[in-house]
Amino acid sequence: MQTYRLRVAFRDQRGFVRPPVRDEIIQAAHLREAISALLSDADSLLIEGTNLAWLTDKDEQMVWSLRMDEHNADTT
Repeated sequence: MQTYRLRVAFRDQRGFVRPPVRDEIIQAAHLREAISALLSDADSLLIEGTNLAWLTDKDEQMVWSLRMDEHNADTT
């Protein structure tokens, strides 16, 4: 099993990323399985007030990301 770290946050139009509101460890056989599991429950992936999700590997290298348009995220 591989270990990945999922983080979810808000990224503004200038590219600044606020501190993550979701930060958790994900175990999967490989990267494709981890991404598939995340996308199978996509409605709960980007929670209110966020527009960016990303996975890092055990070396903290970003291996996947998902970003919505800043104007579509509810930031109130």
